[in-house]
Amino acid sequence: MKNMKFTLAVMAVVLLWVVGCSTDDGPEMAPAAFSVDKKTIDFGEVEIGSLKNVKITITNTGEDDLVLKDYSLSSDDTSGFSVNFSESEVILPADGIFEMDVNFIPTVEGEKTSVLTIVSNIGENKINLKGEGVPVPVAVFGIDIDEKDFGDVDTGGEVAQVFTVTNQGTADLHLMSYSVEGDAGSFQTDFTAQTMAPGAFYELEVIFMPQSKGAKSAVITLTTNVGDHTIGLQGNGVVNEPVVTIPDTNFKAVLLAHGSTIAGTNISKIDTNDDGEIQVSEAESYTGTISSSQRGVNDLSGIEAFINITELRCDNNPLTQLDLSINSSLRTIIAYRCELTSIDISNSPALETLHLDDNKLSNLSVQGNTNLKILRVQRNGLTKLDLSQNTALETLLVDDNALSVLDVSNSPNLISLMAQRNELTNIDITQNSALETLYLDNNQLSSLNVSNNPNLKLLWVQLNALTSLDITTNSKLEEIRCGLNQLSSMDLTQNLDLKLFYSDVNKLTTLDVSKNVALTSISIADNLLTSLSLKQNPALEYVSCPRNKLTNLDVSSNGSLQRLICESNQLKVLILNNGNNTGINYMGAKNNPDLTCIQIDEGFEPPTDGSWNKDDSTSYSTSCP
Repeated sequence: MKNMKFTLAVMAVVLLWVVGCSTDDGPEMAPAAFSVDKKTIDFGEVEIGSLKNVKITITNTGEDDLVLKDYSLSSDDTSGFSVNFSESEVILPADGIFEMDVNFIPTVEGEKTSVLTIVSNIGENKINLKGEGVPVPVAVFGIDIDEKDFGDVDTGGEVAQVFTVTNQGTADLHLMSYSVEGDAGSFQTDFTAQTMAPGAFYELEVIFMPQSKGAKSAVITLTTNVGDHTIGLQGNGVVNEPVVTIPDTNFKAVLLAHGSTIAGTNISKIDTNDDGEIQVSEAESYTGTISSSQRGVNDLSGIEAFINITELRCDNNPLTQLDLSINSSLRTIIAYRCELTSIDISNSPALETLHLDDNKLSNLSVQGNTNLKILRVQRNGLTKLDLSQNTALETLLVDDNALSVLDVSNSPNLISLMAQRNELTNIDITQNSALETLYLDNNQLSSLNVSNNPNLKLLWVQLNALTSLDITTNSKLEEIRCGLNQLSSMDLTQNLDLKLFYSDVNKLTTLDVSKNVALTSISIADNLLTSLSLKQNPALEYVSCPRNKLTNLDVSSNGSLQRLICESNQLKVLILNNGNNTGINYMGAKNNPDLTCIQIDEGFEPPTDGSWNKDDSTSYSTSCP
C-alpha cells in the first residue's frame, strides 16, 4: 500500500508539471501600483535663504515593476521648491520603496505654492506643496541723536547729553565695546556692554568737560553685532568770562527769563550757557529786544553791557534815571509810566521811536537822534524841546507839558502833531505840508495859519484865544474842534469831507453847512446864531445848538438823527417829522418859551422816560400851525 500511495503521488506531481509546461494560459501577475505617503506638504514658515526638506516615500504595492520616470513642478525655481531625484529612471519591484527629498528654500518674503507631479509607467501622481518665506531675524541699531554740539562750556565745567540707543530689529543687539577718537580727554561716557532684546533701549550719557580753551571734537564708535556706529561730538572750551554787574535783582531775573518765560518778536535767550549769570560776551552778542515792562525794576544798571540791543521796553517801572549813552544800536525805546527825571540817549543815532509819556522829565535832548520818527513825551514837565535836528520826525505827541515854544519847522515829514494843554502862544506849521492830525487844544494861541497844510484831516484848537481860523485850503478836513475861542465866523464851504464840526462857546452869528453833506456831528452851543439850515446834511446823527438865538429849526431832512439838543433858544418853530422819530434817543428843547408846538412823525408817541424834554407849554403834533 505504501508503495502504491507513493507511486500515485509521484504521478500526480509529474502530471502537474507536464500540464504546467505544456500551456500558455497560466495565472497573470498583478500590475504595478503607485502609493505616496503624502498628498500635501506644508513647509510652514521658513527663513529666507534657509533650507527645509521633507521626505516622501513612494511604494510599489503591485506585483509588476513600477518605473519612476520623471517629475515636474508647476512653478519656476523662484518659488523656492526643488526635488532630489535621480537623473535616470527609478525601477521599483513589487513592494519596492523609494524615498524622495522635497526642498523649500525661499528667496523672497511671502507665501509660495506649487504642485509636484511624479511621472511613472502607470501614470502621474500629484503632491500639493506650500510654504512661506519669512525674514531672517536681525538686530537694527537706532539712536535718537548721532551728533551733538555742546556749544560753549567753561573750562573746568561740564555739560551732559544722553543719547538713547534702541534695538529696532527682531533679533538681539549686542553692544560689545566702544572707542573714542579725537579729544578723548574732553568727552567721557558711561558705556556698559550689554545685550538688548528687540524693542529695548539703552541711555548712553556723554559728558563734555573741557580742560582748556578752544574747539574740541571727538567721535565715539560703538561696536555691535551689526556693525560699528559713530556719534560725532564737538564743543568749545571757554575761559571764565567777566560777568555783567546787575544790582537790581528784578532786572537780573528779567534778563535770565528772556527766551523762556519772556518771549515774543525779536526776543531770544540771553543766558545761552544757562549758568544763571550774564557774561559780558552774552550781553554784547545779544541784538534783540530787552523787555522788562511792569516788573518792579528800580535800576537798569548793567544795560550798558548790551551795546547791540535794538529795542528796550521798560515801561511801568519805578525808574528815575535811564542812561543809554552806550547803547548806540537802539531803534526803539518804550519807557512810559515810569518816574524818569533824566534820560541820556545822546549816542543813539539809529533811534526811530521814543515813547516817554507819563514821566517827570523837565528837559529832553533829542538833537543826536536824527533818525527819530516817533516822539511821545506827553504828561511830563517839559519847558523846552529842541527839534531842530529831527528832520525825519513823523509823529510828535507833547500834550500836557509846559511848553511855551515849539519849533517844528525843520520836520517837513511831520504827519501827526499833538501839543494840547501847554503854554503855546504861537506855532509855525507852514513847513509841515504832510500834516494830517493837529491837536492844539488848551493853549494860548491867538492865531493859527493852516493854509500850507492841504493834507490836514483832524484839527483840534479848542480853548485858545483865536479870533479867526481860515480852513478854506484844507479840503481834506474831516473833523474840526474849535470851541472856546473868540471866533465870529467860519467858512466851511470848501470842506466837503467834513464829518464833525464842534465850535461851542464862540461868537458865530452865521454858519453855512450846505456844502457839508458828509457831516454827522455838529455842536455849536453858546454862539450868536439866529438861523441854521440843515436840509443838505442827510447824514447828521448829532446836533447840539443850545444857547443861541435860533427862531426856527427844521430837521425833517435828517433821517439819521439820533440826538438833538436845542434848549435855550428863541424857537417858535421846531419841525422834527423826519420819518424816523423812533431813532432819536434824546431830544432836548426846553427854555424856548415861544415854542408852542413841535411837529413829529405821524403815529409817533414821544417817550415819557425823560429822553424827550420840552417846556410844559409846548405840545407835540403831526400838523403844527
